Amino acid sequence: MAGKHRRYSRIEKVEAQKARRSAFVYIALTIGLILLIFFYGIGILSDFSGFVSGLLGSNAPVAITDKTPPAPPRLEDLDDYTNDKDIDVIGVAEAGSLVTVSVNGIKKETVATKEGGFRLSFELVAGENEIIAQAKDTAGNVSNQSEPEIVILDTKAPEITIEMPGNGQTFSGGEKEIEIKGETNEDVDLKIAGKSVYVSSDYSFSTKIELTDGENVIPLNAVDRAGNSTETQITVNYHP
Repeated sequence: MAGKHRRYSRIEKVEAQKARRSAFVYIALTIGLILLIFFYGIGILSDFSGFVSGLLGSNAPVAITDKTPPAPPRLEDLDDYTNDKDIDVIGVAEAGSLVTVSVNGIKKETVATKEGGFRLSFELVAGENEIIAQAKDTAGNVSNQSEPEIVILDTKAPEITIEMPGNGQTFSGGEKEIEIKGETNEDVDLKIAGKSVYVSSDYSFSTKIELTDGENVIPLNAVDRAGNSTETQITVNYHP
């Protein structure tokens, strides 16, 4: 019984030491809390409690301010020249952004799809047409303008002037191969009797063709960069 009593006494001493340490810690914390209130006021406890409660209990999302502007819209490649006054401006911008397209200062708006695509229709004027696009995201940030695109509306057909031979001219003997020479008023794709003919930088051209016996009808066709075309012909005769 004496051994068991001594064992219990040691346990009691250990527990007493733990109790004294705990009491010391609680006393120190209490003194620290009193000093905190004394120097900073009781409001700090309320603020701290509210802060912790807000962090732990609030389900509201944290507000994030978007101040990054979207990238400028990208326009699909446009023809430099066209003979169609109606044009569709197609491109890609940030999904859901408000896209503003300006053609010669005339503006139209549309909202980009969830894939970012957009399309707006305009009517061109004769000559140069400047096309610019800009986007504004849902946070109100505005992009830089896209690089200006210039489209030239040209509805006039090219002109062909034939210098030689003369229409209705007659050739004979060794003149079976003749030269056709002339000029256009602009850069064109030229075909004479179905054969492509080079047009120089000063718009002049020259080629040779071989005649057949009798009447020869020689067609000429010119197509400019806008797609306008001109067709003409000359007639010459050949007698052996």
